[in-house]
Amino acid sequence: MEIPVTEDELSDLLKMNSDKEFLVFPEYRSYPVRMTETIPLRWFQKGTGTDFKGIARKDEAYAWQIGVFAGFKDVQDIKLSFTDLRSDNGPIIPKEALRCLNLTGKDHLGKKFIKSVSILKGKVCSLWIMTDISKNQAPGI
Repeated sequence: MEIPVTEDELSDLLKMNSDKEFLVFPEYRSYPVRMTETIPLRWFQKGTGTDFKGIARKDEAYAWQIGVFAGFKDVQDIKLSFTDLRSDNGPIIPKEALRCLNLTGKDHLGKKFIKSVSILKGKVCSLWIMTDISKNQAPGI
């Protein structure tokens, strides 16, 4: 995760995605986003909009990230919404089981907060997502 793209690779990626306002890269918790000045080579190699599959256990708060790259312009006041996660064989993780730790939560006193997150052009921000897996969750993909 600490190997940055070259200027040529970044230029190619931006050209291939010029129709987008920003680029999104789902990422495993084992690869925490640390670079904020450019994207890692890993993301260039995976490409944008890739599917994300993680392995979670029952009764787990499964953490993962969405890396957002403001490659074209500043991105102001990011909002994130979730839908149910549906398996081909039936099990569902309800959208209420997902939350973004960067944008909403409770402080150390238990008070709810909403935070405004913006990203300057050319910068990267990691949005940490927590997915609560029920102890009764049926297995699925």
